Formats: sequence, structure tokens, C-alpha cells
Amino acid sequence: MWYSTQHTHGLKGILEFIYARLTRIYPLYWSFLFLLILLYWGKKQLENADIVSSFLLTTSSLGDMLLPVAWTLQYELYFYLFFALLLAIPRKYQIKMLFIALFVIVTVQLYAILFLDIYNKEHFYTVSRLYLFWFSPIVIEFFLGVFVAYFFEYARIRYLTPIVVLILLLLISALYYQNYKIVGSLEQGYYTPQRVLFLGTLSMLLVACMVELNKREIRILPKIANSLGNASYSLYLSHTILLYLAYKTGVRNTIEDLDGYHEVGMFLIIGIIIVYTLFHYKYIELPLLKLSKHMRQKLFYTSKHTHKYKNVKNIDN
Repeated sequence: MWYSTQHTHGLKGILEFIYARLTRIYPLYWSFLFLLILLYWGKKQLENADIVSSFLLTTSSLGDMLLPVAWTLQYELYFYLFFALLLAIPRKYQIKMLFIALFVIVTVQLYAILFLDIYNKEHFYTVSRLYLFWFSPIVIEFFLGVFVAYFFEYARIRYLTPIVVLILLLLISALYYQNYKIVGSLEQGYYTPQRVLFLGTLSMLLVACMVELNKREIRILPKIANSLGNASYSLYLSHTILLYLAYKTGVRNTIEDLDGYHEVGMFLIIGIIIVYTLFHYKYIELPLLKLSKHMRQKLFYTSKHTHKYKNVKNIDN
């Protein structure tokens, strides 16, 4: 977002940014919700879900979401709203505002942890959404991505080896902490600060390494990486649905019964998910993207300006 909005300014630019972000998230997401409604028709999953809030991504309860994995999209929308407001101020002040916002979030989180004990399992499910969403540590991960982009505007990573070593140390530390220091896993909400500390920092460093490798024109399986990168949103939304289908059809149970071939079977399922994802991207997501871009041209540009988009692919990715 920091990189792609460097020339975005004015009310028109902000409105176009908001339109692009909303049409990037909602249409494809809705296509999977319609698929889930068909799959869950007459079942308790559909009866227990808040359909309207699921479609709008406004529910505050994970249990009310028809597609639970979409909880992160609420953070995406929050970040895009914040970024749209950020675009209203001059570029030279934006990074300062991000640091101020980061300081506020950290301060509020420290207060909530030290004085309200919000991540205690007994308190977690009754704590205000103010602490668990609007000032969540998860928001910090978006800022970390911006800081990586800002870093590469002025500098480069000279030595990659120390960064790679640090990534491995963070991964080992996260696994050790999860297996020996807590009851449960880091994916559970009441371990969010630790998860962001370990895996958020790790992810930031990993992205920075990938950017540096790209700048050095070192690319790992570029065609495959590009295809999977383009289809990553479809992959994210579809994988739990396809795993559900594998379970309901008995495929997962069959694989679990194969003593020496369990891992092979799971890799097979992963392969099927990837193949379907690429199909979904090509025949559903890409047409939706093209439609939204066409509508954006109609809304924000006169006919003499639309030519500049004719040869641009995946400008929203």
C-alpha cells in the first residue's frame, strides 16, 4: 500500500483508492460465501451464522461468521480505512503519523495487559473490542509492512545471512514457546501479543529478504511464484472450504487411515486445493477484477485517460 499509493493524493485519489480496495475484497469473498450457503443449506452452520454481518464483514464474533477464516479481512478493511485517512495528509508527514499511531497502539496494549489483564482466558471473551480489534497488536503487522517499504526507499539490505539466521531463531523460539511455555497454540486469540512478536517480526524480515532478492534479480521459481501470488487471495478463501469437502466426502478420513501414506495424502489434498485455486482465479477472480477495473475507469476517468490501463495486468494485486 505504501508503494502503490506514493502518487495518490486529493479527494479523487482517495475515493479511487477506497473503491479499488473494497472491490478487491468483497466480490471474490462473496463468491465463496454463496458457495458456502449452497454447501451448508439446511445445516446448522447456516442457522448459527449471522449472514448479513458475514457478507458485510461487520460481525465481532468469530462464531457468527459463515467463513471464519475471513476474520482477518476485517483487519484489512480497518487498515484500508486508516490508510485512506493517511492519504489526506502530505506524503512527508505520513510516516510520522504511522509512528505516532504505532506508539498509541503499543501504549494502549501495555495498559490493557498490565492493568486489565485482557489476555487472561477468564477475561478475554468479555473484553471490549476497543482493545482486541481497534488497538490490537495485529494492526502493528500492517505497519511493519509499511516500514519495510519505507526502508527500501532509502536503503538496501547489505548482508542477508544475519537476517536469515534471525528468521530461523525467531521460528525456533516461536515453536519452543508454543510447545513448552503455553497451553494451546499461538493461533489462539489470547496469545496474540506473543504471536505478533514472534511471527509478525519473522514475517516482516522474510518479506524484506524477498524484496532484497527481487532487487538483486534473484527470483525463486518466478513463474510458479507469480501464479500462486496472483491466486493467493482465492487460495486463502477457498482452502478451508475444500478441506471441509474433503472431510465430508470421506477423503480426509481415508488418508488418516493410511499409516505410511498420511503425509503423501495430505500433499495430494494440498495439490488439489492449489489446482482448484488457480482455476478459480482464472475463471472467477480475474473476470471480477477486470469488471471492477472497467467500472473504476468509468467512475474516475474520462475516455481520453483510460488508455493507460489497457496493458496493465493485476494492478490491484
